[in-house]
Amino acid sequence: VTGGAPLELIVTKVNDISRYFYRTIELLLDKPLRTRGAPERYIQEQCRPWLFQAPTGSYQFAVRVQRPMQPELFGDDLPKIQHITDKFIQIIDAAIRDDVQDLESAVPNEEYRKVFLRMTRNLAPTGKTYSKLEIKPSRSSNVESIVLVPDSRSSVSKLIKSGTQTRDETIGADKAIRLFGTLRGLHLDKDWIEVTILDGEQEKHIKVTKTGEVIDDIVGPMVNRRVIVDAIRTPKDEYFFQDIEIDE
Repeated sequence: VTGGAPLELIVTKVNDISRYFYRTIELLLDKPLRTRGAPERYIQEQCRPWLFQAPTGSYQFAVRVQRPMQPELFGDDLPKIQHITDKFIQIIDAAIRDDVQDLESAVPNEEYRKVFLRMTRNLAPTGKTYSKLEIKPSRSSNVESIVLVPDSRSSVSKLIKSGTQTRDETIGADKAIRLFGTLRGLHLDKDWIEVTILDGEQEKHIKVTKTGEVIDDIVGPMVNRRVIVDAIRTPKDEYFFQDIEIDE
């Protein structure tokens, strides 16, 4: 539909960008990496999604960064709004350019880098539902807009895979497999996700364990959506997690 977009897609991207901003604020505040649960309330209050009309053939939305209603409760520790948005753009730009040095400069903490890479990949289009996502900073920003396309997703995936090592070195590379299916469930505290795939004409439910560093606000939104899971299959028919991404 010209000038329109699926509501689910818009809601998903608004939430993806909002979560990215939350992570950026936590990074700037030097918070320990949050692996479970929502960000602190005052951090959530700094991001507000807005919808706007857009030129024909596209759809536009904005995530506005604002100060909490009672900033005096948090002292002078909160980062400046412009600093947040500039850092947000800087991280995404370094990730899609496959520039390891710039990415390490933007995000010195390795664990945060891993999270931002996966969040950037979630933002980039697969080319199936939409083909381009342009992120424009506010007019007062010192940084330029960036464009994410399917090739951006490929570049980020290469960075992610270059930092992923097989968890069991005794397992041969020929046992590495890709599962194409629907993420039906997860229990990250117990270290597993469940993927439903088609085996011929029958559905097969596969439990993938050893999820390890998986972050719930990255994987949680993937439930009941098409995904690609990279895993290691053992001779005992066990599946060990390597990576997961949206396949839509």
